[in-house]
Amino acid sequence: MNTDNEFHAIQIFAGYLYDAAMVKYLLQCVGIEVFHKDEITGTISIWQSMPGRSGYIILLVLPKDYNEATQILEEFEKKEGH
Repeated sequence: MNTDNEFHAIQIFAGYLYDAAMVKYLLQCVGIEVFHKDEITGTISIWQSMPGRSGYIILLVLPKDYNEATQILEEFEKKEGH
């Protein structure tokens, strides 16, 4: 199996579309590439992507960016009082 072309990403966030858009923008501003998982399914067929979580979007980052992304989100949450 050739792993050079495989895509592996780690979940960094799960939330509503509005919040996911803010988180994605925040991470992209510092150069972290962000990917959506179930973007369309999460808003249309919610019972298939995340039962009980109406309209949830999952954001993923590459493993090399995970630690930095986590720190950025923790800092943001402290400032926002979450």
